[in-house]
Amino acid sequence: LRLRLEDTPVYRDLQRRHEVAEAPLRRAGRQNLPAIGLVFACTAVAGLGFYYLATYTVTFLTVTVGLERPEALLLAVGGLALYSLLCPLAGMLGDRIGRRPTMLTGAAGLAVVAIPCFALIATGEPALVLTGLVVFATFESLVNVMLGVLLVELFPAATRVSGSAVGFNLAQALIGGPGPLVAAALAAALTFSVAPALYIALVAGVA
Repeated sequence: LRLRLEDTPVYRDLQRRHEVAEAPLRRAGRQNLPAIGLVFACTAVAGLGFYYLATYTVTFLTVTVGLERPEALLLAVGGLALYSLLCPLAGMLGDRIGRRPTMLTGAAGLAVVAIPCFALIATGEPALVLTGLVVFATFESLVNVMLGVLLVELFPAATRVSGSAVGFNLAQALIGGPGPLVAAALAAALTFSVAPALYIALVAGVA
């Protein structure tokens, strides 16, 4: 598929005008550093929130809450299914009110609701667990869908892939990817059930 995939019209236009950057990574570092930092912040909260939703939820429900694994998996899948339905709505909202307000609403929302959502999930009651997952997923959809658009819109075509890749992958490697491990460590070290929510609330607040 990749061998047959054509470059985008924007990139082909750069080729025709002989404006393709010879060292796009160095150029992005010189010219797009604020945008790279913004991508890092947005990816940190979006990536971490998604890893919590898609990966850590099952661990939390089985290890901390004490549910049987099949029930935990079913609830997690239900939460992700509802999340997938929310994503197109998040995209429509971003088109209507703009990327920045949507991203800020999502990040601020995660910072505020992370602890209450985990309190609901910690009850182990299916209806309350799904409520907590849906509220969490609502704000997560706002940041995650906007992130995909910001990766394209924050950079000029000549440095778009290099600039967005640096901010995105550094944030995933340093903050998003280790998220479930940090959450599990918090759950093991602290006695209260909502301890894992502290990390996502902090990251979302800073972002």
